[in-house]
Amino acid sequence: MQEKKRPPRKFFSRRRKKQGREEQRWRKAEIIIVCDMLLTGFDAPIVQTMYLDKGLKNHTLLQAIARVNRPYNEIKKHGIIRDFWGVFSHLNEALRYDKAELGEVAFPLRRVREEFKLHLETLLDLLKSHERGGSHAAPLPGAA
Repeated sequence: MQEKKRPPRKFFSRRRKKQGREEQRWRKAEIIIVCDMLLTGFDAPIVQTMYLDKGLKNHTLLQAIARVNRPYNEIKKHGIIRDFWGVFSHLNEALRYDKAELGEVAFPLRRVREEFKLHLETLLDLLKSHERGGSHAAPLPGAA
């Protein structure tokens, strides 16, 4: 009975390391649960969305916003914060600016929904004016 030859362990070790680096570079976002670590010990620039379910004020609120708004590679340009607690009502106080100076730092989700609905209606109106030949797959005029 003849023994099969196995490739050296170094080969597999190097291959696993290389594959791990490649997977890590392009892996999709995962869930990170953080409790009371918004000021120290929490550094995850890959975080795209933060769900706040705890009251934050002043410096702690600014730290939370900064954690998720860090750019990360060519894909993530900004972060999203979903406020379940109402902490954004304390944003002006945290920044200590008057409303004229504050500008458009943050605004309610209600406003985002209203603007989205308005833009969607405008887009649908534009599409209605184009004849599509009775097929949903027919190209729009001017499309290459």
